[in-house]
Amino acid sequence: MSVNSPFPTPAPTEAPLLEHFGWPSNIVTIPTPTPWIDLKEFTTMSNIIYEHMPMSIVPYSVFAIIIILVVGVIGLAVIVSNTHFHVAQMQTQLETQAMKAANIEQLLTTAVLQLENKLDSKLEVLSINKEQIDANSTQIDEVQKVVHDIIATMKVECGQAASQKAAIDNTTKAIDTLNKQMDIVVKTLTAIVNDPTNKK
Repeated sequence: MSVNSPFPTPAPTEAPLLEHFGWPSNIVTIPTPTPWIDLKEFTTMSNIIYEHMPMSIVPYSVFAIIIILVVGVIGLAVIVSNTHFHVAQMQTQLETQAMKAANIEQLLTTAVLQLENKLDSKLEVLSINKEQIDANSTQIDEVQKVVHDIIATMKVECGQAASQKAAIDNTTKAIDTLNKQMDIVVKTLTAIVNDPTNKK
């Protein structure tokens, strides 16, 4: 049954098989990175569509394809510009972070050097103090020896003085005893001399 149409009716053709479209027979399940626009596949599909579409819509199809291509190119340019902008921002941030890290490293190096200098000065002071302490300890030991010698000498002298005092006490007692005996002798002689019988 014929249908009135302003467009020419093409002759019936065989239905195109899958291999006529250049599609792959094997389906790859592993995702692989593909470009945003595959020009080869796009050209093949455009040729197939161009061969199997009526001639009256070919200009419109070409115009639509051109528009799609222009939009795609514009979108790609926008994406590239945005990517470039973000990359530039990231590069600036990385440079800033690198400068901060360099400044921090310099500050740490300066702090470490200052600590080393302080530690060296402290060690020198401690060394000098240790030498002084050792010298003072030697002097203290010598003074202690002198004090011990003096104490020992004083003990000996005190012992000698005690012995001398004991001898003096004994001598004093002997002298007192002798004095007492002399007094008795004198009194006895005096009594004998003064006796009236001796006068007759």
